[in-house]
Amino acid sequence: MTWSISGRVNFTFDSTNEGIITNENVTKDANLMPFPLIGLDSDETDVFDFGGTTRMITLTVEKSGTTSAINTFIQTKLLALINGDQSDTLTYVSDRLGTVYVKVMNVTFDIVGGTPTKFIYTLKLIEATQGV
Repeated sequence: MTWSISGRVNFTFDSTNEGIITNENVTKDANLMPFPLIGLDSDETDVFDFGGTTRMITLTVEKSGTTSAINTFIQTKLLALINGDQSDTLTYVSDRLGTVYVKVMNVTFDIVGGTPTKFIYTLKLIEATQGV
């Protein structure tokens, strides 16, 4: 499988670079607005479609390395994905999804006790218009 993110930061997901993707989860939402009516059951709920759809891509990645290499990766690459200026989109490429233009919604990582040589992080991406 081939995965990458490119733009103002570049990620290549493999055992020698940014880690191996262990899960790629895709959610597409319709952004519907339900309005339950007072005193009525759920089969009489008005549901309005005020907007289009959104697609979220959640990547779970496992990264190994020395403690120093992992600390450097976290500071210089991982935390740089969300830097307060996401005026540009990133290009996410996956064998299954093809090319998708995204912005980073969330970066999460856990380091468990001691001096880690492996950690797992999660990237939550949202599909966006190219260049916006």
